[in-house]
Amino acid sequence: AAERERTEKLIRKVLRGRDIRRYGYQWAGLWLICTFPACHYDIDDYPAVREHLLSFGKERLEQTGKTHKVGGAQVRSRKKTGNKWFETQDQIGYWQDFDKPKIVYPNMTKFMPFYYDEEGFFHNDKSFLMVGKHIAYLTAFFNSSLFKKCFRENFPQLQGGTRELRKIFFDKIPVKQVSDEVNDTFKKAVADIQREYTKAKAIAIDEMLFDLYGLTREERREIGFVEITGRDSAPSGAVPAEEGAPAAEPPPAKTPSRAPATRGRKSRSRAPAGYHPEIDGEDEE
Repeated sequence: AAERERTEKLIRKVLRGRDIRRYGYQWAGLWLICTFPACHYDIDDYPAVREHLLSFGKERLEQTGKTHKVGGAQVRSRKKTGNKWFETQDQIGYWQDFDKPKIVYPNMTKFMPFYYDEEGFFHNDKSFLMVGKHIAYLTAFFNSSLFKKCFRENFPQLQGGTRELRKIFFDKIPVKQVSDEVNDTFKKAVADIQREYTKAKAIAIDEMLFDLYGLTREERREIGFVEITGRDSAPSGAVPAEEGAPAAEPPPAKTPSRAPATRGRKSRSRAPAGYHPEIDGEDEE
């Protein structure tokens, strides 16, 4: 029982960039053995994991860069590092961030989906995570019509209509700072929409943000309700269609103070809460 409990902490669910949806995810049943060098594990404390890894051949898992002859075949080990044979090649010094409340999102996407994660998912290199203060509020902001209408063009458009969601582009976006109490209000709204998505709930969150930013009735009408859908994605090189969004660009948000401190990192089945394929397409990565 003790070994099983230790092993459960070592083997974690993984989301890829393509699995992330707006306010949700579609887990593909993938797992990661999290033997990060920064954790200094003793593999003998995990005999079941050790035997599983050894079934692939220790020569193949060594991090020496050497070539071995096994059963008459040439087997090349992993690239040379100072890490042990059972460890990952990267140190992953930020591994503790995966267990914190965080925003996860794909590195390239047509649909710009963001998911508030308290389940402790790990992620591959096709996704990013963001940790820090007021993460629930920021999840609502990034998924909002306000964000899509005013700031989507801040992210470079690549071939096929995808956009690159890198930290350097987020750093240039002004976000109104909020109190812990306001964040708690958004946290309840985000938890509700991630349990069961409806358009009405999305519009209600938009209205919360419009109120917070003090937008006029005309400004709210200019923004409308923006929903980038898989069904309506435009052909290669074109901007995906928007639902309910007028052609005119809205005025900038009135309170462009900097966002709360956050850190964005690139990281190495049940029907999910908040997964709604009728409005969310699947990104290629």
